[in-house]
Amino acid sequence: MADQITVTPVLSGAKKPAPAAAAVAVPPVVPGQEPTQMSGGAGGTATAIAPEGLPNQGTDAAAESGGTGGAELPKAERFALLAKKEKALQSKRSALAQQQSEIARRGKELEERESAFAAARAKALSDPDAYLKAAGLSYDDLVQYKISGAPTEGMSKRAIEQRLADFEASQKSAAEQSASEQKKALLEEQEQMVARFERDVIGQVKAAAEKYELVNLQNKQDLVVDVIRAYHSSHGEILPVERAAQLVEDQLREEVELAVEKSKSLSSKYAKRVTAPVATSPGQPPKSVSLSNAQTSSSAPKRALSEEERVRRAMAVKIQR
Repeated sequence: MADQITVTPVLSGAKKPAPAAAAVAVPPVVPGQEPTQMSGGAGGTATAIAPEGLPNQGTDAAAESGGTGGAELPKAERFALLAKKEKALQSKRSALAQQQSEIARRGKELEERESAFAAARAKALSDPDAYLKAAGLSYDDLVQYKISGAPTEGMSKRAIEQRLADFEASQKSAAEQSASEQKKALLEEQEQMVARFERDVIGQVKAAAEKYELVNLQNKQDLVVDVIRAYHSSHGEILPVERAAQLVEDQLREEVELAVEKSKSLSSKYAKRVTAPVATSPGQPPKSVSLSNAQTSSSAPKRALSEEERVRRAMAVKIQR
């Protein structure tokens, strides 16, 4: 069955982090972080602390090599790992978004309290009762305090509540900073994975220079990456490099043929190279078809396509699943 797809150039590969090695000497543990492998000083391995949700670069490399002493996994399996890692990153981003939403809600509540108290304090001389109420006190509390010389039960309770509010405010600030750092680290890791993926695709296309002749002659390997991005955006799957490169190669070949047809000098020069016998009725000599005589029955010449249009045309080709 064939699919019709459109271009939306977004791709983020992903792969799950492998388990960290056994811990030896480690830096101080920071809450919300998990271990990641690093080199040990005396030939062993040590466990360091990495932000929660981030992959371990050392174990990621081991996962890509399949634990075979540096031998890389097949391309299809590496792409599958990238897709799994993308799902993990999306889950972490969703958790961070929820955490930031809760932090924003609590921050808004604290700001409203502070604003109400500041407004009451500004009118303390003209309306002392309102000021005491905003501070969580009453006139009776003041009288009892003056008589006994100690806070009342209600005053002690409100003091505890105030300390809790101060603690929440400090936690809010720390959580905001931690969430910001985790988000930044996730984005950096995602960009690194995308860059590695693009280099891998371009290298694979260049290595098949004879198969994808026009792609390499015109240095359009980046169009292959764009086709894979568009397919992933539309289907949530990674299109094999070979199929994407062939789509671009076919599109470029079509453009070259159209350009030759539009040029009289080129069409006459290369007509003999593309001739082919045509079946005729009995008793007549075989005829030949060339770019020059085929041009008379072709449609009107088409203009050259931009790179964006090339990708769109390539992706418009029906892809057999």
